Amino acid sequence: MFGNNVFTRVKRSENKKMAEIAHFLKENDLSVDTTVEVFITVSRDDRLIACGGIAGNIIKCVAISESVRGEGLALTLATELINLAWNGTAPIFLFIPKRNTKRCLNSAAFRR
Repeated sequence: MFGNNVFTRVKRSENKKMAEIAHFLKENDLSVDTTVEVFITVSRDDRLIACGGIAGNIIKCVAISESVRGEGLALTLATELINLAWNGTAPIFLFIPKRNTKRCLNSAAFRR
């Protein structure tokens, strides 16, 4: 299934796509952070299954559909987000709600 994923960059000005992201985040108990400038979305069969946003050098608003958790998608999405956020000098930060910290950090190479 991993090869069927489509990664897309979405700017805040793309209202229709932003509405879809907002709905997806809400389904995952999150909301769109007003400081996020751009999102990366992951779709499969025209259905949004994951997304994450960038606000400067901070990764925020990361959600993965429960139906695809455990497929390794989080690490691939994180890589795309890091590549987008990296400016060569500033460190990159990952904002995670406290309730998700342990699970998220254990599945990637981030330090607390």
